[in-house]
Amino acid sequence: MLKSILILILGMVCAVSSTVFGQTTVTFIIDATDFVNSGGVLVGNNVSMAGTLFDRGGALPNWQPSSGLMTATSTPTIYSKTITFTGAVVATDSLEWKYVQGTGWPDGDEGNEWPIPPPASCVKGPNNNRKIMLPASGNWIISSKWAECAVLTAAPQVATITTDSITGISQTFATGGGNVTEQGGDTVTARGVCWSTTAMPTIDIANRTVNGSGTGAFTSDITGLQPNTQYFVRAYASNSVGTAYGSQKVFTTLALTPVKVTYKVDITNYLAGGASLGPNGIRIGGNFTARGTTLPDWTPSSAACAMTNLGNNIWSITVTYPDSSKGKVQKYKFVNNDWGTNEGSDSLVAGGCGVLDGSDVNRILTIPTSDDTVSFCWDRCHACFAPVAAVVSTDTAVTNITQTAATVSGGATGEGITIKGICYSMNQNPTIADSIRSAGSGAGNFFGNLSGLTANTTYYARAYATNAAGTAYGAQVSFKTLPVPLGPPVKVTYRVDITNYLLGGATLGANGIRIGGNFTTRGTTLPDWTPSAAACGMTDLGNNVWSITVTYPDTAKGKAQRYKFVNNDWGTNEGSDSLVAGGCGVLDGTDVNRILTIPTSDDTVTFCWDRCGACILVGVEEVTSAETFRIFPNPVQDEFRILIPARLNDARYLITNILGETISEGKLSGQETSVSSAGLSKGAYFIRIPGESKALRILKL
Repeated sequence: MLKSILILILGMVCAVSSTVFGQTTVTFIIDATDFVNSGGVLVGNNVSMAGTLFDRGGALPNWQPSSGLMTATSTPTIYSKTITFTGAVVATDSLEWKYVQGTGWPDGDEGNEWPIPPPASCVKGPNNNRKIMLPASGNWIISSKWAECAVLTAAPQVATITTDSITGISQTFATGGGNVTEQGGDTVTARGVCWSTTAMPTIDIANRTVNGSGTGAFTSDITGLQPNTQYFVRAYASNSVGTAYGSQKVFTTLALTPVKVTYKVDITNYLAGGASLGPNGIRIGGNFTARGTTLPDWTPSSAACAMTNLGNNIWSITVTYPDSSKGKVQKYKFVNNDWGTNEGSDSLVAGGCGVLDGSDVNRILTIPTSDDTVSFCWDRCHACFAPVAAVVSTDTAVTNITQTAATVSGGATGEGITIKGICYSMNQNPTIADSIRSAGSGAGNFFGNLSGLTANTTYYARAYATNAAGTAYGAQVSFKTLPVPLGPPVKVTYRVDITNYLLGGATLGANGIRIGGNFTTRGTTLPDWTPSAAACGMTDLGNNVWSITVTYPDTAKGKAQRYKFVNNDWGTNEGSDSLVAGGCGVLDGTDVNRILTIPTSDDTVTFCWDRCGACILVGVEEVTSAETFRIFPNPVQDEFRILIPARLNDARYLITNILGETISEGKLSGQETSVSSAGLSKGAYFIRIPGESKALRILKL
């Protein structure tokens, strides 16, 4: 509650002010809730403050609570007051003040409620005055509960943001952005760019974007611009304190440019069919005025609509369109004389260059963005004598899908089709440069049986047909092959012997030996690289050997498992170059991790700590069976016990080193004998009983 009120107060203060060098602006906040709840009374529901305010560069007189009335917040028992101190005297001594119940000293002050003795760090003198050293400049907060030490914190500021350069400039669009590098101590709730035709734009104008929140870089689309116009752009970031702006960027949108389209028509086939050329020659008619040209709408008799005879039965006209017409549809026809004969057969619609417009068939052309020439044969969608590309379709339904195969069908129409079939790939929009299944030649329906596919994989396919005009494709379809049925899981038991690790002076942590690695990514229930997790705890098998069994799904078989044995929880972990040199580890960034190829059947792997092999002690067969004898605790410090069966009562025991040399000896007494290890140095030893073929290893720490 106090924090939210604090931010609200500072938002009102800091949004209209900024840090001035040599001044310190402090917002005092007192929370009297606990005082009131315990029976305290705030006279007139007021709280005032008094102190050495004037001496420290403030505008209020010293020790006059009537002048220091604080403002109640939305919570009745929380009050605030903002005071500006001049830097010239701030650093001379600590500020002293008190909060007063009401507006005068007879009302009582908070010093009466301080604990006895009060904390010396935050009060001064016999009167329990509050004290704090003011910073030399900046915006700050001093907050506390009633009769508790005050806390000095920096007030939130506006964010820090930079403005990106403007790119992708067109007539109506541009791309900007920015980067919020600091939030100012408070969360940035909105960020983006704002722009205007006047300098230093702000978010108070309508033209702005909202591109997320928090810190980091962002990209903004600047839309709805006017051509050939200068714009000013600033990135912004808003928090509860206010809105910060980056530097201003200036750019000018591109100017409008006209485009020229040259229309050409070859009338050779028209004349060959018995037509006669009229005295006015070939002309053009369409909705040209509606597209901003100087040609009138549907008036081929106009002089402006006359085409030029280029010879060889080819007629031409060039039409200039304004920038605003780019991308719009032009409807038109070629005309003999003046509506004497005009194009308009259904072949224009079938070929895709015409449309049924009421009872007429008109040509259609999308006006390009740059100068272009279009050439046609009379009443056709292509030039005379030019090959026409095939029309290809792909069936939407893919059939016979298995793990490695599928069937895709299609159809093709057109002349001179030399090859047709299905092309396919794991990438979108496959071509004949990818995998193909040929289905012969000529027009008609066909199918392709795709084989050699990868299981559980998405493929894309298209029908195709090739003739003299090139290769045409149908629409793309996609399908996914069936997955391979999963086999049984596999269990891997990891074991590590830490004898050499302890002999080197290591101490076993409270959580014991654990394992960490990329287990989740291999489909196990163990989390990735989190040895502290309960699932990653290994079991102490005795004799300094720790173990864990991990179950992997079938999909993990053959993949590399990266892992480490860990003491406690990253307290100490394996990772020496010996793992790399031994072939069971790899340098993974700056770390050395163990690697294991997950087997296809259950297996056990055993290692010595930080080594690629198991620990080996030559000439000793270790046993812990109660049929011979056993010892505890192990490792030992001051004393250990030897437990023996009854048949070995009163037998001698020997303590030998790893070379077989006797260090000490004694006599067993009963079935449990205590033995002092105080005379043993740190290391590994063996307990032997003469006449017995086996020995036990102990470790002295």
